[in-house]
Amino acid sequence: MDEREARSSDEAPPRILRGSGPDRFVWATGLEDTFIPQARPGQRPIDEYELIGHYDAWREDIDLAATIGFDAIRYGLPWYRLQPEGGRFDWEWADRVIDHLARRGLEPILDLVHYGTPLWLARGFLDPDYPAMVAEYAGAVARRYAGSVRCYTPVNEPHVTALICGRAGQWPPYGRDDAGYVAVARAVCRGVIETARAVRSEVPEAVIVHVEGTGYWIDDRVPDSAVSDDERCLATLELLTGRLTDDHPLRPELSAAGLTDADLDWFASHRLEMDVLGLNYYPDGSVHRRIAGADVLVPHWGGTEYLGRAVRELHERYRIPIFISESGCNELSSGRFDGPWRRANEVNDADAAAPADPSAFRRWWLEQLVTEIAAIRSEGVPLVGCTWWPLIDAASWAYFGGEGPVDGYIEPGGLHALRRGSDGRLAREALPIAHRLREVIAEERVA
Repeated sequence: MDEREARSSDEAPPRILRGSGPDRFVWATGLEDTFIPQARPGQRPIDEYELIGHYDAWREDIDLAATIGFDAIRYGLPWYRLQPEGGRFDWEWADRVIDHLARRGLEPILDLVHYGTPLWLARGFLDPDYPAMVAEYAGAVARRYAGSVRCYTPVNEPHVTALICGRAGQWPPYGRDDAGYVAVARAVCRGVIETARAVRSEVPEAVIVHVEGTGYWIDDRVPDSAVSDDERCLATLELLTGRLTDDHPLRPELSAAGLTDADLDWFASHRLEMDVLGLNYYPDGSVHRRIAGADVLVPHWGGTEYLGRAVRELHERYRIPIFISESGCNELSSGRFDGPWRRANEVNDADAAAPADPSAFRRWWLEQLVTEIAAIRSEGVPLVGCTWWPLIDAASWAYFGGEGPVDGYIEPGGLHALRRGSDGRLAREALPIAHRLREVIAEERVA
């Protein structure tokens, strides 16, 4: 009998918010929290909190989220700082953050690993001790904050992690092929299982909010494989839920890349019992098109069509509540797509002044998002919440291999813009979208 089956059969599914009713919709936010402390020559470490000044402005940032009226916040803990060496933890900063979140009434959804590992894990995700070490870390966090935190995300986007770290060679351990993908995916997914087990051993009522990226590909070419990239995007979810069996369409290519029968047996007998499935979806980044005759992959505006498709399809497939764990859009994308925004806001005069609202594209997407959420929920699909990501503009990952100050790598997308102040610090500037989202959340509460 697995852990879910051991629960009372008539028990309602856990909710993200403490004491929330069955119809309570959760509005959340978060700060980009990629932590890659390692770097090769010609590269720079990425700690998003350091780059945007969050370690100094954490109280202000949390207060901004509370003022808008968010119920919850996806909040990343920098593992490499909390555990600077094996066996030793430094809780001083995290203690203050968790305490302030409680004071401001924000339910934390702790993001335990976001693409990176501590420096003392020499081989990163491929270190043989990784599953045990990440479980030790998770258990220590859960034990310390048992009275304050009940929602945990073991690893943000295992599939994307395996792609970036195992196939693209961008981040440690710098794998560059299918075998690298499988090696990282296997290790990360084992870590997810061990993390969930460690957290629940300390906090039996813990809610595991498993988060994956969504991906769709429109292929104008003749398919060269019976397996679609849409299906490949679900590889880690299928592995974690024990669905990757002998007759699975992904089995042949994953086995050819190193996934063994023993691996599949292990995951089949150690299935992840997630409580909520989080989907990260960006209308300007989650859908791509392959152009026939050119072997080119280009971004495609996915809009609400593919958001709705992802929520409905994945709920039907896994039969658990769905949480939009990231959504937003980058203002730099506003002119890239021949979509409804561009047609509605086309400016014929090349010399026309820029719109007064620098977040107009984001505000437009928010309205689309709210409408689609209402449509999905009206069908009875258990969509339990939505996260606007990020709360504050983030630093582009291009900073990792770039030069110069972070100012040249700031990407618009937040509810608050980052502006370099006269004191040299990155100040937070509220944008009109922050006010509009405050209204949306207030209207939801009244309804």
